[in-house]
Amino acid sequence: GLPTLADPQTTPRDARLLPAPPASRMPELQAHFSYHELAHRPVSPLARRRCSATALAHCAAVSAALLLVASFACHRLAAHQLHAPVFAPVLPRAAGPPRSAVGPARRPVVVLHGMGDASSNEGMRSLCGSVEEEYPGTHVLCSSTADGAASMKMRLDDQIAAFAAEVASDPELKHGFNAVGLSQGGLVLRGYLERGSGPPIGRLVTVSTPHAGIGACPEGAVWALLCLVFKLDPYGSPTVFSDYWKDVSGGREAYLSRSRWLADANNERDSGASTSAAMARRRAAMQRLEAYVLVHALNDTRVVPRESSTHAFWAWGGKGGPVVPMRQSAEYRNDSLGLRSLDEAGRLHTLPFLGDHLDFEPAFWRERVLSWL
Repeated sequence: GLPTLADPQTTPRDARLLPAPPASRMPELQAHFSYHELAHRPVSPLARRRCSATALAHCAAVSAALLLVASFACHRLAAHQLHAPVFAPVLPRAAGPPRSAVGPARRPVVVLHGMGDASSNEGMRSLCGSVEEEYPGTHVLCSSTADGAASMKMRLDDQIAAFAAEVASDPELKHGFNAVGLSQGGLVLRGYLERGSGPPIGRLVTVSTPHAGIGACPEGAVWALLCLVFKLDPYGSPTVFSDYWKDVSGGREAYLSRSRWLADANNERDSGASTSAAMARRRAAMQRLEAYVLVHALNDTRVVPRESSTHAFWAWGGKGGPVVPMRQSAEYRNDSLGLRSLDEAGRLHTLPFLGDHLDFEPAFWRERVLSWL
């Protein structure tokens, strides 16, 4: 695996004393991050225990500098891995009225990108454009929430708040909308839905979204530095990965006590009357969906385990072992999030495609995904 900086005494001096980026590069880097802000980010309890008192400042600075460099590198290098696919323009449909001309006016559609992507990128523009081409006259918002590297450092709660503000600022969405979330974007959409306030989501489609969490940092050169920061403290790192990290080898109780976002979002943590009320609100919001569509990549190498996109995960204590399918999980049987209710009502759907993460074919997107909007 990747090296860690858990023990400053065994860390190469070059890493422990990693300086701030050179002044010549700071204007460009500051478009994504504030080095000063990151360098002074509070150190988590686990990181504090791992670093000696005399090396604590170095540990915080190393984490901040690595996150700065790693996120910038990921944003620059990962276009072919993180960005949505680019589609050729859709050819004009054969003679006949556009679909929007048949029946009542269509509900607006919101499309939200995943980690490292942005609404201005060519792939996202082509996906959002394909909705407009398929359903002429439909209002489409290509969400700019947490564009680019911001999606790597902003906590999900902050991304959800930013998305809610973006929705509130668009008068076309005031009566509700259908939504498509790519990868991490699906978590933002579900988090917004579960808040139970603001214009409602009618149909929610998520594509390769780690609903049940991630149990391993993605592999590859693009992720190496970002994962190095993340592995210092998986549940408390300054990367967004920590919001949906689930370590089954560490036990359920450790996960419930340390999970920063996922345990609440999935209604796994019940610790009192106020928590029970929040759980009831999230469950009711999910049950109001007209359709919940889980699109998942059969060869996904970014979401580990890949079955997480269908609310499935490894059994507790069995990292890397057999996956417990959604319909066999305790959360489904208990209907704690409303998944069983949606399923029994015929409103929960899984939609697989052969490929990696977001490497779906244009025909699949147009014929299988857009049909749900």
